[in-house]
Amino acid sequence: MDKSNYSFVILAFFVAVNLSNCEPASEKNLSVGKYELFEIEIPNDKEYHDFYRDVELSIRLENPNGETFIHSGFYDGDGVWKIRFSPDALGIWSFEASFSDGSEGMIGAFECVVSDRPGRVMKNEKNPFWLGKGGSVKTLFRSFHVGDRFFAYNWDDPKDESDGNLRTKFLDWAQQNKYNMLSIASLYTNRNKEGRGAGWHTPELWPLDSKKYRKMEVILDELKERDITIFPFAGFFGSSGAWPTNSDDQVLYIKYILARIGHYPNIILSVAGPEPLFIYAKKYYDEKMHLEDILRLGQLIDSLDIHSHILTAHNDKRASKYGDPFIDEPWYSMSTIQGPTTENRDELYSGLSMNHHRYKPSYAQETLWAGNKYQPNYSVDDLRKHTYTILFSGSVLNFADMDGNSSSGFSGTLDLNIRNQNRHDVVHKAWDWFDSIPYQEMTSRQDEVSQGYCLANEGEEYYVYLDFPGKVEMYLDFPYMFNSEWINAQKHDDKRPGSTFNKKHFFSTPEDGDDWILHIYKRL
Repeated sequence: MDKSNYSFVILAFFVAVNLSNCEPASEKNLSVGKYELFEIEIPNDKEYHDFYRDVELSIRLENPNGETFIHSGFYDGDGVWKIRFSPDALGIWSFEASFSDGSEGMIGAFECVVSDRPGRVMKNEKNPFWLGKGGSVKTLFRSFHVGDRFFAYNWDDPKDESDGNLRTKFLDWAQQNKYNMLSIASLYTNRNKEGRGAGWHTPELWPLDSKKYRKMEVILDELKERDITIFPFAGFFGSSGAWPTNSDDQVLYIKYILARIGHYPNIILSVAGPEPLFIYAKKYYDEKMHLEDILRLGQLIDSLDIHSHILTAHNDKRASKYGDPFIDEPWYSMSTIQGPTTENRDELYSGLSMNHHRYKPSYAQETLWAGNKYQPNYSVDDLRKHTYTILFSGSVLNFADMDGNSSSGFSGTLDLNIRNQNRHDVVHKAWDWFDSIPYQEMTSRQDEVSQGYCLANEGEEYYVYLDFPGKVEMYLDFPYMFNSEWINAQKHDDKRPGSTFNKKHFFSTPEDGDDWILHIYKRL
């Protein structure tokens, strides 16, 4: 290798390279915490006609296990070039940064050390049926859908203390209510449509402009510090949004976004949304987004994302009847389902579970949006029972509080004065109970029951949700005994002892109450 065009930086125990604060080298820069930001500036004072196209900054990383990764750097304006990365393996990492035109690069190393930073959003490490976080045994994601204004600076400017700090107040409320995930309508692209994103000054990420990306990153930083997971409802290529249609520009666009924000551990990636394959959505994608485009772009994003984020695409309601068209694609790591939106919980469960790959999590994205005019008028009992049904299907629930379409009501305005708090309380009570059980050790097992919805850790423990009083037959056959109990789905401290058994057995719910949860566990 010709080293004449590289600045040498040997920082593992010797000399430190500039890190995320870009301060002069010092002993404190010798290490980077796991899942924290490793950032360096790469000097290059050469003038280019187009800083985004005329030259490319890339970095070759080698982790402590000897695996190599190729990642993109980016131009950050004012003659500044940067590399950002978030290490996920403890030990010494080495890197080699270079410019495509032969301008001077950099070689160096850093040590990844233990940190208290929350892990990257990914499949649960022990059971990929569930969404999880790196290093965590389980994480129950409680998702809430917000409209197009969330990233808008003319709604709330993070640097303006006089405009009401509306975003901060909403996020404080969200965390008080245990929400740890947001589905955000306009993020990577603004849905520039009247009644949606039109009029909101959200960062426009195409054409490339470093200043607009920096404005987005101010808000992304706050969400990272709050450990709130981000789902981009519109994805990279959103309905009515501004994004490139030329394939070369699409590569540039994806590389630039991933170079700038790929290090965030709390983001999920989505190719396109909402409903890019829905027949009536064609006009909102200007006839530029078809099945073959999503497949191509999904593969491209996956190949460029060295952080291995969850990658998905938004489906329309047909997927809940005929199947998710992407579910077996290697790049597709989470099924995102809009429907079914129904009062029939058997139909709800079936539509979700049929699209839940055994080794991929599932996201019930538009499935329970209270107050949405395109969904049933859910009662309080419906909200509770639908929440349990969705959770027992193994899906992440994305809840909403609306009054019309997805941009109206509390989810659209984020005005705390118009929230329907009772809706949130009912859903969160079910979430709280579900988080108390070892669901992460289980998968859906409808073959074990005659009715209801079953989660099972085969041979060890079972939970069966029945949304109305009645009987359920368990098809178990073991040489050892099981205990059982009934849990009142409305009052979780109301528990009733059940039968002891080891073979196929009929159970009847208590005569009082409404919906019940049958808990079966191996007798010690």
